[in-house]
Amino acid sequence: MILGHHISGENFIDIIDIAIKTKAQVLQVFLGSPQSYKIKRKTREDLEYVARQSSENNIQILIHANFMLNWCN
Repeated sequence: MILGHHISGENFIDIIDIAIKTKAQVLQVFLGSPQSYKIKRKTREDLEYVARQSSENNIQILIHANFMLNWCN
């Protein structure tokens, strides 16, 4: 079982830096606001940085669906 904790950051790349510092094994992220369908585009540089850092530090990344997708409705 892999356990984690909530990480908040000012921007997209902050979360991978915090995950590295806390020695996280997995990182689950929202790509936008959890209460909206809007997703802010990430820059190519940010995506490459997160991909490189997660690979080098053996951190698995999972994308969390927003809360608008309620399959129980």
